[in-house]
Amino acid sequence: MNITYYSSVKMQRQLPIEVAVLKLIYNILSIPKMALEVFSRKSFGERYFSPFISVFGIIILAIVPMIFPTTDRYPFSMWQMIGANMSWYLYLAGFTTMCVLRYLEIRHEPSVFDFAKHSLFDGEHQEWFHKLVLSRFGKLTPRLIDIWVEPGFYFLIGILLVTFQFIFIGIWIILCALCYMLANQISYNQGDHMIMDWIDRLIEAEQFERYFVDNRPTSETKGFKINGRRPVGKKMQQAVAKLATSSTGDLKDKSGQPVDWDWLKKNAFDDEGNPSLNYFNKM
Repeated sequence: MNITYYSSVKMQRQLPIEVAVLKLIYNILSIPKMALEVFSRKSFGERYFSPFISVFGIIILAIVPMIFPTTDRYPFSMWQMIGANMSWYLYLAGFTTMCVLRYLEIRHEPSVFDFAKHSLFDGEHQEWFHKLVLSRFGKLTPRLIDIWVEPGFYFLIGILLVTFQFIFIGIWIILCALCYMLANQISYNQGDHMIMDWIDRLIEAEQFERYFVDNRPTSETKGFKINGRRPVGKKMQQAVAKLATSSTGDLKDKSGQPVDWDWLKKNAFDDEGNPSLNYFNKM
């Protein structure tokens, strides 16, 4: 159904500037997020993992101890700096190795050009993370894992490092874990809005004629309404409704069958209350 008009004039609670700011914050948070996720995830999508950001991050991490020196010996040599920050540079060596491995995976695994993997896929968990962390919990939703469990695991590692006096690297991991959590929260929030947009379009397609032509109250149109004057007379109202629905007619799924609204109401959300994509994959 062609509801472009309705979507363009209906005031939304989420303003474009809010979306832009959230996107900017997400992009910034994604840099420290990468500093951790390369260890526990693999098989990233081609556009998700950025070699440029990886190299940039490695360079920045290599010079951070020089910007915030942990030795009072000055001028200090490179080896003195490495020796005074051994835990930091061990982490950097591991991060560099993981970035190379993730890059090689992208180069050698089937990609988006083979229609085998979404280019923005955020990767799958490594076996060690499944055995060490995820297997210790019961059934977990992807949302719970991405926002709380995985960042929380790294947060605890950071706390332990600080406790054992590896303060420099410990604080860095704590900050990265917090950025990891916030970035994923923003990502899921925007995903919720995207799914709500899809559901709203389905409701609009179902209820447009009922509200516009049949003059049903909003209590019977699932809250759908159009803030505008109707043409005088049923025939003109039906003509407008026909024009609004002329692009696709009755909403149908991939198989060409009409949308099953009763089925949709039961399956729009899964057992945990999260939006389910099962129906929309069928569309």
